[in-house]
Amino acid sequence: MRARLPGESCDTVFVADADMVAEVLRAEGSIPKRKNAPTWEYYRNKNNVSMGLVFEDGDEWERLRSAVQTPIFPPKNAHAYCPAVGPATTQVMDVVEDAVTTIILGQRLGALDVEPNPLALEMIRAVYAQIVTTGPVLLMPEFGSFLGQVLQRDATITRRDLLSTAVDLLLAGIDITSRSLLSTMNLLGRYPNVQAKLRDEIYAVVGTDPNAQLDASHLAKFKYLKNVLKEASRVFMVVPINTRFLARDAVVGGYALPQGTAVLLASETIAHSPKYFADPETFSPDRWDAKDIHPFASLPFGLGSRMCVGRRVSEMEMTVILAHLLGRFEILPAPAPQDIIFNVLLSTAGPMPVKFRPLDAKSVATTVS
Repeated sequence: MRARLPGESCDTVFVADADMVAEVLRAEGSIPKRKNAPTWEYYRNKNNVSMGLVFEDGDEWERLRSAVQTPIFPPKNAHAYCPAVGPATTQVMDVVEDAVTTIILGQRLGALDVEPNPLALEMIRAVYAQIVTTGPVLLMPEFGSFLGQVLQRDATITRRDLLSTAVDLLLAGIDITSRSLLSTMNLLGRYPNVQAKLRDEIYAVVGTDPNAQLDASHLAKFKYLKNVLKEASRVFMVVPINTRFLARDAVVGGYALPQGTAVLLASETIAHSPKYFADPETFSPDRWDAKDIHPFASLPFGLGSRMCVGRRVSEMEMTVILAHLLGRFEILPAPAPQDIIFNVLLSTAGPMPVKFRPLDAKSVATTVS
């Protein structure tokens, strides 16, 4: 489908077919370019803030990406941060906020302490506000310690670059990872057979001690847990769309598109298509044992050189948290979320329905938002 979005001077081509997605990504070039959120771009330009890794394009993006990628993208390097996540997992369910700041900034923010750090709470509120205010504006015509490793790797990285990139990574770590984790918990509660199978694997890999700390050797042994995360991200794809500008003329779905065409990839729509997944609305991690799933049918982190740079850290965090959680708690059945909204990210208008009870005391259930 071709359509003119509000405030734009050129049409955007909408793609909801895995083969077409493959054709688009093969024509993205060595330095992929995508649409930016105009509000975020406006703010950073107005305040003379670096565009950072998420919003930059061209040679400047390539410079930032090459500096950031090695410390956190290869699985081996990302898994090295596993011990940093462990201490935070002992503090209730909003653990992910503190875990990601430990990785990126080299210290915990203290959002979960008895007396929370005011700066931590302000940062989390700011991330939330950034997300919820962006979606509506996109439809308005008017707007037509990891850090230390990065500095050591590339002397051209400035403090300005570093701050913008840190904010981008915190956005992904705080908001996207936490939403993904909560949706996974909701699904595990609604599919107790999946939860039981996953807990059995956790016990087999880590043991039954709920205080056992995970390391990279444990992460490598999880098989079913990886399937659970893949399937959860397919069923509830927090980032439901992606965009690209074609770097060259290309044929997409039999149609000739010229260089520079803006293409919107409807990733979430494709992931729920019966063309690619049997019974697509069912949460079935075992489906990922099959070898015939289309490689472009479920891309929650994108693909190619502009794939989400924080993917490995996010997957590691969710693995560690779920391993600790299911070793201590049973996730009880809760209703599927009915108030799903799209506001840059896919989320719920209210709290995600999730209920827990301790494995050794099954009389009390607690709802966590």
